[in-house]
Order: sequence, then structure tokens, then C-alpha cells
Amino acid sequence: MSEGISRIKRQYPPEEEDASRLKFNEEFKNGTVSEFSCLSLSEVAIMLEQTKLGNPENHGAIVDKMIDYCKTYRTFKDKETVQEIRRTLNKYELHEYEVSQLINLIPGSVEEALSYIPSLRSKFSNEKINEIIEDVNELKKYQG
Repeated sequence: MSEGISRIKRQYPPEEEDASRLKFNEEFKNGTVSEFSCLSLSEVAIMLEQTKLGNPENHGAIVDKMIDYCKTYRTFKDKETVQEIRRTLNKYELHEYEVSQLINLIPGSVEEALSYIPSLRSKFSNEKINEIIEDVNELKKYQG
């Protein structure tokens, strides 16, 4: 190669994320947490409230708005129930995205679950998806 010609390194666009195929950035590699976790609104509300209680002067209006949003749309209110639903769903070896979506959306049927979380289709039979839905709804029914 002559000195005047430099090699241009070709840049390829990063692979696109696709939640329906559980295709995420490196931070969510294979459903294991490297730096970040996929949390439900219920979990975020609990974490933000604890942060606010621990250091009330170190937050502002934005944190208050985030807390209000999460509290408005969360499906589970107390920490114990959220922990129990996580434990229950972990037995199915779901991706953490699927877990957070099941907690947030509480599907009422297999069809609804598959429309919200298409990745379930390739992992579970309809009977198993129905079992997962029943577990989530049972905990929803008995939350404090």
C-alpha cells in the first residue's frame, strides 16, 4: 500500500433492538444484568420512594413527578408482593424484560399476553403461558 492511501475502517450500524425477539443492547445481554435491570413500574416506585425517604433534600420536582407517575400506573403496591411476584416468575426462566412486562401489564388471557410479549410464543406452550398468567393474577388478587 502506498503511504498516501489510508485504510478506512468501515462502520456498521449497530444491530437494532427488538423486544419481540428479546434483542437488546449489550447492557441486557441474554437476560442477565450486567449494568442495568429491567424493572417494573412497581419496583421503580418503591426504589424512588426509598431514595426520597433516605435523602429528602437531594431530589426535586422531577423525582416527585416520576414517583407520581410510577405510583399511578404500578400494579403492585407493597415491596413484599413485588418480591414475591419476582420469585414466582423466576421459576419460569423468563427474560427480565418479560418479567417486568408481566408485572406491569397483568395480562388476562394467553392471547393478551402474546400480543404484549410476543417472545413468550417461542418459549412456552399456551398451557404454560396460561399457568404464568394465573400465577400473576393470583398474587394481584391477594396483594396488601
